[in-house]
Amino acid sequence: MSQLASGYVIADALIPELAELARKKNHEAFWALLKKGALAVQPEFEQSGVAASVAACFLEERGIALNYSQQHADLKIIAEESAAICCPSGVASAILQKIAALETDEDELAEYFEAFMEEDFDDAGEVMTDALGFIETGLELLQQKGGWLVVFVA
Repeated sequence: MSQLASGYVIADALIPELAELARKKNHEAFWALLKKGALAVQPEFEQSGVAASVAACFLEERGIALNYSQQHADLKIIAEESAAICCPSGVASAILQKIAALETDEDELAEYFEAFMEEDFDDAGEVMTDALGFIETGLELLQQKGGWLVVFVA
């Protein structure tokens, strides 16, 4: 699988500068500014970005959209240059309520992950559970702080 996923809650004021750095492909400055100016989702997600991406797809297939990057020009650039899922604070509460209302278990999550990946994984259910937990933690932080949750998945 790919590199580890990471998530940040980013204030609206920081987004244009991050987008410009992403557009210029100045990765070192982009990550330095992000780490200095945004709030990292804690605890860190210790699984692949693929797992977070698959968890987002799982939610989307159940009518729970996370990615709103196409609605914001600067976030569209960040998402495209950095393989990120971008969610605004205005929908965080509704998304958390929908996630809480899901009736799913680790076996269903494992089955979804393995079907998506077209491979068997011993810990697929745990990986998906952790990925959904990471997304929920990010959304909770987003609710508190405002701005945008950006989860980097590759």
